[in-house]
Amino acid sequence: MSFLSLYSALLRNPDSRIVDASSGTDLSYRQFHEKALEIADSLRDLDLPGRSIVILYHLEYAVDIALTWVACTLCDLIPYIIENDNIAGADDIHYSAIISSSPESPVQSTASHVMEGRYHVHIPRKKKYFIGDDESLLIVTSSKSTSAIAKKILLGVPGTEANIRANIRALSISKDDVTLVLLPLEYSYGLIAQFLSHVFAGSTIVFAPKIIGVLHLELVIRHYSVTSIFLTPLLARLLMVYNKPISINSLRYVTLGGDKAVPEDITRLRRLMNCRIVGTYGLAEAGPRVATKVIGEDETSYDLGDSLAGVTLSIEKDASYARLTGIDSIGFLKITSPCIYKGYVKKSTLLPPASRNSLVSQDIAYSDNGRIRVLGRDKHYLVSNGRLIWFNEIRQTLFLDQHVLKVVFRKNEGGLFLRIFVRGGRKNGQSIEESLSSHFQLVKGKDYQYELLEFQNQAYK
Repeated sequence: MSFLSLYSALLRNPDSRIVDASSGTDLSYRQFHEKALEIADSLRDLDLPGRSIVILYHLEYAVDIALTWVACTLCDLIPYIIENDNIAGADDIHYSAIISSSPESPVQSTASHVMEGRYHVHIPRKKKYFIGDDESLLIVTSSKSTSAIAKKILLGVPGTEANIRANIRALSISKDDVTLVLLPLEYSYGLIAQFLSHVFAGSTIVFAPKIIGVLHLELVIRHYSVTSIFLTPLLARLLMVYNKPISINSLRYVTLGGDKAVPEDITRLRRLMNCRIVGTYGLAEAGPRVATKVIGEDETSYDLGDSLAGVTLSIEKDASYARLTGIDSIGFLKITSPCIYKGYVKKSTLLPPASRNSLVSQDIAYSDNGRIRVLGRDKHYLVSNGRLIWFNEIRQTLFLDQHVLKVVFRKNEGGLFLRIFVRGGRKNGQSIEESLSSHFQLVKGKDYQYELLEFQNQAYK
């Protein structure tokens, strides 16, 4: 089953544009489609196994990733983008080729080929490949929140199309929109929820420069009359170093997804961008978008909002969490959707989910007057001095310090260990210890240990 609706969208809106600010590329949808067809013709000459996985690795520009991704789907290949991680992260799947900007193969390969004078295709020595069925479309990865290695998630054509159309409807995306892509395309939120959704709507898509600060961001918004930006809370904190509001802009909204944002950050972001802030919730295994919430100006604790078209959210009650929290309607969040993933790919095998219609997430949630609120991931809590403390609470408290960008938790037999990423050369943890003591009565050495690390890369989640 080819992704015919994607090509129809490109042909239906031939004059819409895809712009890459880093490379200076500005293509109409017609030109983009023609270039993708040329790359696809070159790929077919390599005679790669049909419905095998092709890795797009460290391609120089976002537009190159987008073009080769579409070309792979035109050839009935399954694209898997690795933009920021080491290629070693793909050792647990059997792929047929790597497309890269570099002539140097990142793995032992039998042959390398050049396409269109700029894309290098490296064929690995291994001969065993994963082969998907005729619905297979793409590979994305899990968030690593429940395992040390990101799982490789196979999504299908029907589910991805359903998620895209529901996303367009929920955010009222139209041909008149101009979306600024700051998220890497290896992230399902950036690829499906933003890039592909806007292609289907015929919108103008602008890939931002790879490293962009808020001063440059304002210039880009003005130049392209940007109407929407998709962010994660971490990416938002990186942009909010500069507190002067963007004085002239055309933004309709900014979305925040991938994690729960601190209320203070939402207030700052609204003041900076001067537009609506939309919270989004989802899992890569669910398509990825699941629910949307316009966050009110006075909200300090927001629910998941409205589920997307065709999606139902419910609670699988859990007695142990009911005893722990005193909340009767608490348990694991269950998602029923037409967009459920086809399975996890392990080497050349597909491990299908228990159900193709629903999945039970690892998020612990409860019902509050008909609205669903998430407290945190399963087992992501500690009990201290008789008080239940979720890791989300600790993270949000630490985020009150604008120097703190990211907090990673590890819970083991030795207790709670925190890796706290900071910026600005800050290495003094005294205020962090005071904050954890005053808010939660946690004692360093007894309840937790931590490590301060300088945040140096332009990450996104």
